[in-house]
Amino acid sequence: MFQYFPGNYPWSSAFNLALMAGGTVGELHRGLQALREGDPDSDEWAAAWEAMARQQEASAERDLAAGRMKSASARLLRASVYHQSGERQIPPGDEKLASYRASLDAFTSAIEYGDLGLQRLEAPSPDGVLPAYLIPP
Repeated sequence: MFQYFPGNYPWSSAFNLALMAGGTVGELHRGLQALREGDPDSDEWAAAWEAMARQQEASAERDLAAGRMKSASARLLRASVYHQSGERQIPPGDEKLASYRASLDAFTSAIEYGDLGLQRLEAPSPDGVLPAYLIPP
């Protein structure tokens, strides 16, 4: 496995997962390179990912204002990935929940503005309604 954070498997794994989910090497490197030095700090980790997500959301807003829906959708998808990646190191509580919700909001907006072919469904379950996304063939 490629280890962006040598000797830190969980962080390197998260970096690789973000790449596989649509993150870009350049954005990830710019946002995370400062974390490669020193001891791992979960607060710095969460802040770096949050900053990358917010930057993508701000760029998506500019794209939307200019009528560039596909570009905005792609940025919002990356923002969703970055929110989720940062959320992994946050202990349970309000901050973790806020990061998770921000990820869902960015993902929902990406679907709305893009031509991703995804359809949101809700499946009933004994515990309530479970959200699902259908990817048609």
